[in-house]
Amino acid sequence: MIVTVVKSFVEEAKCMDDVYKKLLENISSHYSLGEQSNGG
Repeated sequence: MIVTVVKSFVEEAKCMDDVYKKLLENISSHYSLGEQSNGG
């Protein structure tokens, strides 16, 4: 039973990791775009 909990937790962690990576990519791209439009 504990094994299944750990497995599901790991799978969720992987999903969250993907979400965080996408969020960080979006944020960094937004920041770089903002800096460019603001002239640095």
